[in-house]
Amino acid sequence: MANQNAHTLLTVAEDASRRHAFGVAVALSILSAEEAAKSLGLATRALSHQPD
Repeated sequence: MANQNAHTLLTVAEDASRRHAFGVAVALSILSAEEAAKSLGLATRALSHQPD
């Protein structure tokens, strides 16, 4: 029984670890996308800026 409980705890810990890693990856992807959008916006503004 103790072995079964240890295996269950390990499975739960592995699942939580995978979910955490996935969550971090998603968060980093979102941040990267936001940074890319900002950079694109700045580049677009710089290119479309007409000197006076």
